[in-house]
Amino acid sequence: MRGAFALSARVRQVKIDTALVPVDLSEYSLRVLKYAPLLKQIGVFKVYLLHVIEAAAGITFATLATLKEEVRSALEETGRELRRQGLEVEILDVRQGHPAEEIAREARERASIIAMMSRGRGFFRMKLLGSVAEEVLNMCARPTLVFREERKQARRQLNTVMAALALDSIDEMTLSYALALARSTGCRLLLTHVLRGGESGMAITRRLEGLAEELKAEGVSVDVITSVGRICKEILEIAEHTNADMIVLGDNECAERPEARLRGRSVIDCVVRRF
Repeated sequence: MRGAFALSARVRQVKIDTALVPVDLSEYSLRVLKYAPLLKQIGVFKVYLLHVIEAAAGITFATLATLKEEVRSALEETGRELRRQGLEVEILDVRQGHPAEEIAREARERASIIAMMSRGRGFFRMKLLGSVAEEVLNMCARPTLVFREERKQARRQLNTVMAALALDSIDEMTLSYALALARSTGCRLLLTHVLRGGESGMAITRRLEGLAEELKAEGVSVDVITSVGRICKEILEIAEHTNADMIVLGDNECAERPEARLRGRSVIDCVVRRF
């Protein structure tokens, strides 16, 4: 078992208070507005609205200027709606370029998290290599909160945050953000691990239960689940069976385990597509 995994000061100090919200102004991407109450619930008080005009050959300066004015006007309306829901809003200058790169750059400079819909009809449309949401997840160090479109009315109250842990010291940020979410919302924290070849299920369970006891002593509601199987499939099944509202996971398993790659996509990509 590699690396110590404990409640370090870094784990305890993570704070979620600002969010970058990229929108392409399609009807789908604007549905993120209905999740404003959940953003407030997890501790966000300010959002930055960003629109990126995807670089295209042949676009003139005059056309670009007109388009930016139209986009700015639409963003102002979106901002007013978010303010009505109790959030502070700053509208960023309209960018032109590669959407995922611009989103990642702005997030690094301004926000605790990125909040976006899983896919949309503008630059969020599904592409051969995945959506912009997936690209952002794979290139940005900032946590990305990806909302999926619910067939039913979106929940107004979170109940369970699931942390899919690799149990390496480099995975402590996964626990950090899951713990911050659980504390800010008062919901249950579910610690999970999909066993690797050669790992002892009993030893891993004891390790997670020890971590859970430490958190329970601090007033956090915690449960532990371990499983065996394909990582993406197991994560999704646990989330389904426990009615998890959010899944928090890092990408270190993908980097260290070739078998964690599914037809060129990481576990993160798989979970985002199917959750």
